[in-house]
Amino acid sequence: MRASRSVLAVAFVAGALITTVALPTATAEPSAERRVSHGASTDKEQHGRTPSRLPGQQRAEQQRPSSPAETTRLLAAESEDAPPGSTWAGTASIASANTTFTEADGDLWPSCWAKNDSIYAAWGDGAGFDLDSGFVDVGVARIDGDDPAALTGSNLATADEIVKRWAPSGTTRKPTGMVCVGDTLYLAVQDLAGNFNKAEQATIVKSTDGGKTWTYDHDKPMFDDHQFTTVWFADFGRGGAWDPTKYVYAYGIDGNWRNSTTDEVPDPQDLYLARVPKTKIQQRSAWQFFAGFRRDQVTPTWEKSIKDRVPVLHDGRRDIPRSFIDADWQNSSIISQGGVTYDKPLNRYLYTSWSEWEHHFYESPTPWGPWKRLLDHNYTVYDTAPQQYAGYAATVPSKFLSDDGLTVMVQSNRCCSLPNAHVAYNFSMRPLALDLHAGGIANPSPDGSNLATDPSTVAVSDSSRQGSLAELNDGDVSGSVDDFDGEAKSASWWGYTWPQDHVINQVTLTTGTPADDGGWFITRPTAEYRRDGEWHTIPIPQQTITPAFEPGKDFGDHATYTITFDPVTADGIRIVAAPGGDHTYSSMSELEPTWTPGPEPVEGP
Repeated sequence: MRASRSVLAVAFVAGALITTVALPTATAEPSAERRVSHGASTDKEQHGRTPSRLPGQQRAEQQRPSSPAETTRLLAAESEDAPPGSTWAGTASIASANTTFTEADGDLWPSCWAKNDSIYAAWGDGAGFDLDSGFVDVGVARIDGDDPAALTGSNLATADEIVKRWAPSGTTRKPTGMVCVGDTLYLAVQDLAGNFNKAEQATIVKSTDGGKTWTYDHDKPMFDDHQFTTVWFADFGRGGAWDPTKYVYAYGIDGNWRNSTTDEVPDPQDLYLARVPKTKIQQRSAWQFFAGFRRDQVTPTWEKSIKDRVPVLHDGRRDIPRSFIDADWQNSSIISQGGVTYDKPLNRYLYTSWSEWEHHFYESPTPWGPWKRLLDHNYTVYDTAPQQYAGYAATVPSKFLSDDGLTVMVQSNRCCSLPNAHVAYNFSMRPLALDLHAGGIANPSPDGSNLATDPSTVAVSDSSRQGSLAELNDGDVSGSVDDFDGEAKSASWWGYTWPQDHVINQVTLTTGTPADDGGWFITRPTAEYRRDGEWHTIPIPQQTITPAFEPGKDFGDHATYTITFDPVTADGIRIVAAPGGDHTYSSMSELEPTWTPGPEPVEGP
């Protein structure tokens, strides 16, 4: 018998408190399989801050910059093998934890919104909505309700009732994608290795009776040899009504559903796209793969052979290359099993991806691109705390888009905070808020006012141990936030973004409270500005800082400095410096950008 408990959930978006409510969740002893699947460790292992030299300490020392120029160079290098930043969205921010939960047990939950107004979703490794039933590796449920905070669900089918395992032993079934064509359901299920580090086969099953029974070709899987074996479908709203074409669009990655911690297969860094007529989804010969563009570089081309495909998105970045904890997840790739949703009010496609400690979001005007970086959010390697954690297999159920499309609900899960299942080990969501880029200048004259008080301001940093950046622009220089996140990083940065350009020529910063293991800068802070989706370095010789900067812990306790430079027109500003201490992090109390009277603004990067 599994009891129910209430958990206090607190979430923040752009430094603002979203909700504080008591939420019911299922409590269960996690299986050994579940513990292995995500490399979970005990709270002591996750949260202990050992004062002695930790794994990664020597690497951290080797990466420490000795000058502002080296700091900015190392920071820029982190995005060299990445798609460009978005110019469509001005700001994007996500809650630091899930805010809505269900009385269910399981993870993954790819879903679709059927014509009958129900959501159908598939879970992995759990009991689904029947908490008294046994553990299964895959199941399908129906979820009803219009309020994300008051959803109910019921199980429909599990395990062999859905699909068989293709390998005779050593694998587990995992749902990866779901699409509703009217009220007909299609579910992609992969055969995943028992250590969760390679996916060799996948197939698609079909239900015409609301998920109770499923049919498929029992003779062979639709995809094998680790190619396109993590499959999900573009979500076009209720019953697929937002897509007027005759096709279903399917996305896939090779090798594994996420980074392969044992390197048995190459880590996924490319996202592929296929299309298939809605009436032939289970006919492998009817599938066509995106193969590039015609000469106009706009019109997509399609080929039947999977060998002729090309990726619609490549991202070669790595998540937290160096960490102070012993973890298989450091240096992970960031293209993973997720979802693509058509945000109809905004006429935009959103791809939601993740790595162990971060969410990664992309946007595109078409299913085939160009895809651009929208948001990367780092929840720190100590992210099992209820107030801040990442989530895997992220999707955006189209049913819960706001009327204007600017708020979407991200479904993702977390496993496991031993000895009990994580609060987010169920169908659970958190809000992602968008604000589109607007034209014009928000501050047309140099009046010296604090630009961070603009209501549209979104505070940004590499991470926040506190789960909120509200301290940065609350007008109180006695507070402190820090970016202690377990990464042996070369640069810390703190700043703001806006949905509209601002003219800026000065940033006043007040450092936070240092600790014995970090919380200060070892190089002089310098300013960078964002334009056209990318961060640009203001030539360091053109920047002055007063008073003269003193590096180190002894000079980093609520010290105030003003950085001045020629005016720039930008929709973001940040200060960058190398963090200090054994755990290489910095702290900040307040950040105040202004435009004071002076020379005309600089228009070029």
